[in-house]
Amino acid sequence: MYYEPLTFEGQKQIKEDDRWIKKRLRLDADPEKSAVIICDMWNTHWCKGAAARVDELAAPIEKFTSYMRRNGFLIVHCPSNTMAYYADNPARKRALEAPPQEADPPLLDWCPLDPEREDPLPFDDSDGGCFCKERCTYSRPYYGEHERITIDPDRDIIVDDRLAYDYFRTHGIDTVFYCGVHANICVPGRPFGIRQMVRQGIRCILVRDLIDVMYNPEMPPYMDHFDAVDAMSGHLERFWCCSTTTADIMGGFPFRFREDYRLF
Repeated sequence: MYYEPLTFEGQKQIKEDDRWIKKRLRLDADPEKSAVIICDMWNTHWCKGAAARVDELAAPIEKFTSYMRRNGFLIVHCPSNTMAYYADNPARKRALEAPPQEADPPLLDWCPLDPEREDPLPFDDSDGGCFCKERCTYSRPYYGEHERITIDPDRDIIVDDRLAYDYFRTHGIDTVFYCGVHANICVPGRPFGIRQMVRQGIRCILVRDLIDVMYNPEMPPYMDHFDAVDAMSGHLERFWCCSTTTADIMGGFPFRFREDYRLF
């Protein structure tokens, strides 16, 4: 089936003199060569506050990925550390058919902040980011992706490691949209994340209204949680990739968390 190329608005931050300037861009993507990665949208989370926001984010991600799937885009489900749960799912088996591909530079199991390419993160997340009144203890209580997100067994794939890269190279994917959590940790750092893919020459686009961060406002620079989300989007726009919103692609309004009380 033939699908029309997608044309949409995006933005990137460009340094002019000593200032970062937001530049609006006209972008396009060929559905046959493009994918959407859903990063770590688990059915629960070790932090109760994060779990509540993931639960809220699931429905708009479902709306966006359904739209993209209808328009010919590959949907890649990446609920890390849950692959055993999907062992018999056709979407998982399809991903496993991709043969290993050469990568230069070599692929990493985790891609940390790169001080040669990017500034430090715009906030201190060294405490893990939990901001619940009673601090949560790290664990892995999840077993799969959020139940509100549809996995099409006939069209999607399920991965949580370098297999995403192998599948993309095998099938000619050169553009990847990112949504999910968390934009300061897993979205850039996972083996299927932004840092890895950019280093391999794959164009990455952050869907900045479908992300969250792990940040505790009691940590420097003591900013509002949703200001931290915007700051992290800006960081990725400056050093790694351009961004867009669901409104830029589908029309309507960008997603906004219920607790985001800031003025538009």
